[in-house]
Amino acid sequence: NQARVNTQRKPWRLRWIDRNKADLVHVACGNGFSLFSISNSIHFKGHNLFGIGMNTQSQIGVHKAKNGDYYKYLIQPVPIQLSVDRKNEKFRIHDLTCGRSHSTVLTNYGIFTFGNNSYGQCARPIIEDEEFFGNPGVIQNVIKYFQLDSSDCVVSVKAGQDHTVFLTQNGKVLTCGWSADGQLGQEIYTLNPIASEVKGDLRGVKVKKISTKGDFVLALCEEGEAYGWGNNEYKQLSMSGIEDPQIGVSRHLKIPSYVKRPILDVAASGTKCMLLDADQNVWVWGYGLLGKGPKCEESHVPTQISNTLFGAYKEIESTMSKRAVSVHCGLYSSAVVLNDGNLFMWGRNKYGNIGIGEKMEVVHMPLRVNIPGRVKILDCGPDQTFAICKINL
Repeated sequence: NQARVNTQRKPWRLRWIDRNKADLVHVACGNGFSLFSISNSIHFKGHNLFGIGMNTQSQIGVHKAKNGDYYKYLIQPVPIQLSVDRKNEKFRIHDLTCGRSHSTVLTNYGIFTFGNNSYGQCARPIIEDEEFFGNPGVIQNVIKYFQLDSSDCVVSVKAGQDHTVFLTQNGKVLTCGWSADGQLGQEIYTLNPIASEVKGDLRGVKVKKISTKGDFVLALCEEGEAYGWGNNEYKQLSMSGIEDPQIGVSRHLKIPSYVKRPILDVAASGTKCMLLDADQNVWVWGYGLLGKGPKCEESHVPTQISNTLFGAYKEIESTMSKRAVSVHCGLYSSAVVLNDGNLFMWGRNKYGNIGIGEKMEVVHMPLRVNIPGRVKILDCGPDQTFAICKINL
C-alpha cells in the first residue's frame, strides 16, 4: 500500500532483507531490473535467487498473476525458480550478472540463463521467433553447451548489453551473444550463441578478472596487465596500437610506464575505462564523465584522479591512509570503494543512481555516498546502484 517511488536519490536499506533475516550474498543490476541472492533466511533454506523490476523478457523469471496474466513489472522482490530443487541445501550461487534484458546465474549445479536470447546472449541456440515473455522454457541450464576440459570450470560471469563473458578457473575467457563491435573477441562481427574462447593476445595468458557493461571488454591477467577488445569508437582501447573503431580480438593494452605495475583492478563502462595501480591510485581514460571535472571529457591514455578527491589530504596526516581498493563502472557511472569502506561515485544521475540526494543530471567529480556502513560488494546498472554493506553499529 505504498505510493510508487520513481526515483530514490539516497541509499535506501532494503527492508525486505531484514524482515526475512537473510544474508545478502550477490547483487547484479540490469536495464531496469536487478537480481540478488540470499542465504541463511528464516523463510528460505539454503541459497535463493530473487529479482525485482522490469520483466518484459522474463529476465527475472516467469511470474503468473491470479488472473492468468504474467507480470511485466515486479515492484517487490520475487523468488526466481531455477530447475533445481528449492529444498536442496547443497545448492550454491557463486555469481550472477544482468545485461540489457537477460540474466546469467553461476551455481554449483551449472550455469542458468534466462531472458532475451535474440543474439545468443543466453549461451544457448537461437530459436527463430521465440517468445520470451511468460515462457518458462527460457530458464535453462546451459552448461551442456560449454566445451570445457574436465579440469576446468566457470568461476565468474559478466554481462554487457547483449553479450555475456565467462571466466574459467584456468584463466580462459569465453564469450557469447552479439558482436557487432567485436565484443566477443572471436574475430567475428555478427553473433555467436555458443560460448567460445576469445582469440588474440589472451591466448596462453591466465586472466583473473573480466569487466564489461557496454560493447567492449577489459580483462586483467595474473601478471597485472590489462587487455581489451570490442568497441573502440572513443579510443578507450587505442593503447593496443589499433585505431579501428572496432577491435575483434583481444589486444594487450600498452599502459604507459607511469602507471605503476602490477595493475590491481580494472573496470569498463560504456565509453570509458578505469584501473587501480600498484600504489592504489585511480586512473581513467576514454570519453565522457571521467571524474576530473566538466572540462575533461576525453583522454586516450590513463589520467589520474587525485587522491584528494577521495578524502586523502596531505595537510591532514590522519587521512593519508585512505586508499582505493576497487573500481567499478555502470554503463554511465563510475565508483571507487576505499579501504575504510567509503564509497565515492560520479557520472549520470538522472534517476539518482549516484546516491548523493541531489537532483543533479550529471556529477562531474567523485562525491562521497552517505551509507551508514562499509561497502563490501557493489554493482552499478544504467540507472540504479546496489551495494552490500557491513553496517556500522
